[in-house]
Amino acid sequence: MTAMPRFSESDAGVDEHLGGVIRTIGHDLRNKLGVMRNSAYYLNMKVGQQSEKLSKHVGILLKQIDMSSWIIGNLMDLTAARPPTFAETDLNALVSNVLRRSIIPEGVQVTRMLAPNLPMVRADAEQLGRAIENVVVCQCASLGEDHGLRVASRLYGGKVYVELADSGPGLPQEEEAHLFDLKLAGGFSPLKLGLVVARRLIELNHASLEVESKQGVGTRFTIVIPALDALQEPLSNL
Repeated sequence: MTAMPRFSESDAGVDEHLGGVIRTIGHDLRNKLGVMRNSAYYLNMKVGQQSEKLSKHVGILLKQIDMSSWIIGNLMDLTAARPPTFAETDLNALVSNVLRRSIIPEGVQVTRMLAPNLPMVRADAEQLGRAIENVVVCQCASLGEDHGLRVASRLYGGKVYVELADSGPGLPQEEEAHLFDLKLAGGFSPLKLGLVVARRLIELNHASLEVESKQGVGTRFTIVIPALDALQEPLSNL
């Protein structure tokens, strides 16, 4: 298992002006998607029960709206993620909340193995939660009904570990080596974008992201963050 190189602004390849354009358009698109989602939900409530076929297609529409909003959010975070606001965070509770809201395909089995009585960590819960969600969504996108995702947490050496291990096809070595390189040909896929943003948000929270993959076995992402008890400096928004 190896840690990924740290993210730098040049990794995004987006200048300040273009970043501002992306954020402005992204904000407008997310508002419109919110209206579309509310309308689709209302439609499903009113007529979905009358037609199984209609309900199925509204469900597909809602999933595509959610995925589109997720992609737009990642584009906005890529261009300018805000500085983190640190607070004591219950990592197990955060992981559980993320799993409830994440886009997980039907048939993918999620197993939780969260260690009890974990110490608190110092983090921006919104940012770290979004990072974990990105990893979950990207992993599940390659899984079929016969695959699963194991989510575990543990304490070791004054650090809290969150492991997300899937039983999917795994990654070729070359792809694993360039997993976070958006500058390669075809690099701007929504899933790779999600992983790049996840790494950026994790590093903003003074944590690290490690990845290990083997073809035919699966891929494991590990987030490592110091336990609050192990920190020397007082809690503050550094």
